[in-house]
Amino acid sequence: MQAIRNFVVVVSLFCVASLSAQDIHFSQYYANPLYMNPALTGSFYGDFRAAVNYRNQAFTISNNPYVTYSGSFDMAPLKKKMRHDVFGVGLLVYSDKAGNGVLRTQSIQASASYIKTLDSYKKYSLGIGIQGGVIQKRIDFSKLAFESQFDGDTDFDLALPNGENTTKENFILPELNMGLIWKAFFSKRANAYAGFSMNHILQPKQTFLNDPDSRLSTRYLVHAAADFRMGKYATISPTLMFKSQNTAQQLNLGAAFGYEVSDITAFYVGMWYRWKDAIIPTAALEIYGFRVGLSYDANISRLKPASRGHGAVELSLLYVHNKTSHSYLSPSNFCPKF
Repeated sequence: MQAIRNFVVVVSLFCVASLSAQDIHFSQYYANPLYMNPALTGSFYGDFRAAVNYRNQAFTISNNPYVTYSGSFDMAPLKKKMRHDVFGVGLLVYSDKAGNGVLRTQSIQASASYIKTLDSYKKYSLGIGIQGGVIQKRIDFSKLAFESQFDGDTDFDLALPNGENTTKENFILPELNMGLIWKAFFSKRANAYAGFSMNHILQPKQTFLNDPDSRLSTRYLVHAAADFRMGKYATISPTLMFKSQNTAQQLNLGAAFGYEVSDITAFYVGMWYRWKDAIIPTAALEIYGFRVGLSYDANISRLKPASRGHGAVELSLLYVHNKTSHSYLSPSNFCPKF
């Protein structure tokens, strides 16, 4: 019954609240550059970049899936004047809905970055990025059932007082993130980068209860990627991402194979492994600067029997306006495809 399911939801929510809640995540993290690392702001070949991400968690403890949306826009307005360095600006928004809307999270953040070329051959660069904004969290207590509302038989009476010491149904947190990026443009056949970012540097207080010790833990993230050209039309792009927040850790490893059908069209197929959790097959098609990607999280963790093997479906759309070949621009601008 829905009330029983929501009782399970509220127990889960308040267990998390008593610790420090973990962030949203995307399997196609490489298709959400501003969320991964603000130092990637403005790193692409073109006039501007827009990204949209959608994640639907197929298995949940309610009948309604967990759904996450994200959107970003960035550009390098001084690209022509700065030539081999990059100053980037951007905007990131995201929204997360847990179950039937019991818990919602929204955020809006502005990003800025500066990437400096390090050598006279313009093959190596180092960049720094900063991101700031607000995060809003809200909870709808009217959709939740508490132990004190249980009728002693099989159901909950939501008209009864819940007996909980709740102080607010929504709050707004300040957000401050920073990141570093190192890039190496070895040749037209090989390039790579490595990055590091810190989110929630301020560790703001967050709680729906009267708990002054509940704070949003800092998230640390390390990521790296490379593009290797194989022949005239094919590429292989290995990537990794590791992040840690409070007691939670996550490691993603994988690679994508790409093939250029024409100057404006390419397709990609890849496979990622989220350590001890999921295998993630991925496919993407790029045409006229648009790249659409589809992935599925195949659950292999100990939750597989409970989830009946269901995972999450994720869709990404990335667009670069007036996308230009890397042979015409400074290596500081490049961003590996995955």
